[in-house]
Amino acid sequence: MRWCLTAGTYSGVFSAVGGIPGIDAYDKLTKSLQQLAENEEDRSYLDYHFPRDYPDGKIVDHSIITEQAAFLKMPGLIGPFLYDAVVGIGLASCGLIEASENNGNFLGEEHDYFTGEMMFRTLLNTTFNGASGSIIFDPHTGTREPRTALFSLTNFVDDEDASRQGKVQFKGIDTDLFQSGKWEALATYTFNDGAN
Repeated sequence: MRWCLTAGTYSGVFSAVGGIPGIDAYDKLTKSLQQLAENEEDRSYLDYHFPRDYPDGKIVDHSIITEQAAFLKMPGLIGPFLYDAVVGIGLASCGLIEASENNGNFLGEEHDYFTGEMMFRTLLNTTFNGASGSIIFDPHTGTREPRTALFSLTNFVDDEDASRQGKVQFKGIDTDLFQSGKWEALATYTFNDGAN
């Protein structure tokens, strides 16, 4: 989710982010992904398990991607969110099994599997510290509690070193970060009129 704040020589984007370098959980995820990418055995495992055969008969060799130098060097915009989603579902599954075992049976008399509703209700009550921060769900909407999300304000300013005759090249500067319910100023934000 992104909103453009201004337009012109300077502009800004407010967006939900999974993390930025310097945040401990994001840095740990980045390091783990890099270690995965650097291990030949792990890359081979991924290559083997990626889908290869498609309905149109086409066979895809994913090593074209996994052998690139940039493979898994950064988690990207959605990587931390995907990681947290998988962890959340795993923790909710463990919670369902534990609750069932505490009741003396596995999932009760009526079920020998998780239903979507059971998983959803359990997930709503699951909280944990993930790669993108503290994960708490709103029980009324099922969405993440906004105060636990990480938001950034990125200021796009004229990159004077890269701009050439009538063409403006921009560079992004993270100026503000919303984390744990508080805003933190990282750098000065420059508005379209040049004011700070």
